Amino acid sequence: MRCIGSYLVYFSRSSFVLFIVLFLGALKQNFAQDGDYSDWIEFYNRTDSVLNMGGYQLSDDSDEPFKWTFPPVNVPENGFLLVYASDKNRFGQELHANFKINSSGEELILSDSDGNQLD
Repeated sequence: MRCIGSYLVYFSRSSFVLFIVLFLGALKQNFAQDGDYSDWIEFYNRTDSVLNMGGYQLSDDSDEPFKWTFPPVNVPENGFLLVYASDKNRFGQELHANFKINSSGEELILSDSDGNQLD
């Protein structure tokens, strides 16, 4: 996957369907609670079941596909999950990955808890 602005990506596994709704880099319109502008990735679970993302991995580098691991967190049924690509590596009320999105575009890699890349 490669992105500069927003787009839709479809990940399908036997038990769920997950979309990346927005993948934004160098956009100065959204900021986290700490007041910093941050890139962000929005996930949408279109099923009627909760999706546990604990153990899934996210990366912007194919040489390091397991760069950031999701903590035990759920995407509610027909709901959204926001991850800031802020390079802050924080968990809690907000999720912050340990990388930033390049404004000129780059790939985004999502792998399941078994290390299988989803595409």
